[in-house]
Amino acid sequence: MRRVAKPRPCSPEPTQDEIREYAYQLYVQGGCVPGRDLENWREAESFLHAKILREQEHARAHSRARD
Repeated sequence: MRRVAKPRPCSPEPTQDEIREYAYQLYVQGGCVPGRDLENWREAESFLHAKILREQEHARAHSRARD
């Protein structure tokens, strides 16, 4: 069975929950160092934003290839 990804909104913005979850992963990966909340948040936001843009570009390229 093939897994189908959930459709994303047109806007390349990650949700607050996605950012929060990824920022927490960064916090844990970084050794749970306190005081880096904003840095982890911004890094998560930037990473997820770029990921969404890549996914949208991939979908557009795949769509064009089928046409």
